[in-house]
Amino acid sequence: MKYCYLSPKVGEDNKQQFFKPYKDLCAVVGTIILACCPNYKYPKSLASTIIEMAHFQNFFMNNLPSLTDFGNNKEESEIIAFLNDLVFNSLEKN
Repeated sequence: MKYCYLSPKVGEDNKQQFFKPYKDLCAVVGTIILACCPNYKYPKSLASTIIEMAHFQNFFMNNLPSLTDFGNNKEESEIIAFLNDLVFNSLEKN
């Protein structure tokens, strides 16, 4: 069964720790962000954003191509380049 946090049952599901692996992953990525840029103010937000964005951009590329710049070539490497650009430009400002 697939659990989604964008549901009315999110509080109940969270109490049962259904999202613990996802939270743990975001925490690890946030720690890596802070290791690269200790003064960055939003490591958790950036971590969860890049993980979600990777999923959404891939979905859009394959299903709703007009919502992304990657719909024509269908290259996941282009999504990775975009995410790298987003992350490193965010960190360079600090």
